Amino acid sequence: MSDFFPYAVLSQLAGYPLGLVDDDRYSKYAFHSYLLNTVGSNKNFIRRADARSLKNMKSIESFEWEGIGHIISGNEGIIEPIVQSIQKCFLEIPEEIEKLYDKAFEENNFPLIWRIYLALRSMLGYSDDKFVNQARCFVERFNEYFNDFMVDFLTKDIDDPTEKQRIREVLSKMKK
Repeated sequence: MSDFFPYAVLSQLAGYPLGLVDDDRYSKYAFHSYLLNTVGSNKNFIRRADARSLKNMKSIESFEWEGIGHIISGNEGIIEPIVQSIQKCFLEIPEEIEKLYDKAFEENNFPLIWRIYLALRSMLGYSDDKFVNQARCFVERFNEYFNDFMVDFLTKDIDDPTEKQRIREVLSKMKK
């Protein structure tokens, strides 16, 4: 519990964009982007604070991926407070979330990419076309990335380059 508790608290604070005042060295939301990146990149499941005992907490469908982290199933909806905070920030400072998403892809930071994806895919049904179109671009980018990510993940332990390429081709065809 102590491993994720500080992140749970910071996750809930991250929903309120924190801007810097009068500092020419950094962008206005540099600290907030750093906070979202740090908390969102955590490989542990960041559970909401819960008044129930550990024995009575609802079980949540999730997956422990070696080398990647603890990933909450997309079927659960928005469970982690950091995902809800990312969604709230997207409505207020979408350009900062886009920069964060770009950085996550550059660093192949799957926990953060997954959390941003979970936050934005639920927005596809919103009535504001501007946000829906932006969210759709984020989701489509994730879908393209995820196929390649899974191919890389499933072939990472194969030493024979010919066999690795054969499996890569078979898996790549499955996405079409």
